[in-house]
Amino acid sequence: MKSISSSNSCSKLKFIADIQQLYPSDTVTKRNYLLRLENVDDKWLKHWFVLRRPFIIIYEDSSETEELGVLNLTSVRVDYKPDLEEMLQRKYTFAIYTSNNSYLLQANDFEDMKDWISKIDQFYPIKKLESDTALS
Repeated sequence: MKSISSSNSCSKLKFIADIQQLYPSDTVTKRNYLLRLENVDDKWLKHWFVLRRPFIIIYEDSSETEELGVLNLTSVRVDYKPDLEEMLQRKYTFAIYTSNNSYLLQANDFEDMKDWISKIDQFYPIKKLESDTALS
């Protein structure tokens, strides 16, 4: 029986990376202006958002020439809370949470907000969203 020292067993460990390249769909599911809270100076800035699964691509404007950022939607959580709207004193506000960041967004109206939320997360309970807003 042969014993293996811990330093010897560690040198035999091999890790293999599993890298997958994701491409945005050619199909645009939704595009429109949204306001986004910028953490740098707590200002709400208007940007053009394009939903092309599995990403939301953020542009400076509707010309879609200057890309400002990309949100990978493969593992995000979308949330709407009337309390958040009250705290921010802004209607039609919802949040997108990724594994390393959160984004506060404001839609033009309730229908637009509902449409964004349902297209980002197809399993979001829209009926609950409608009842939450009816109560507030």
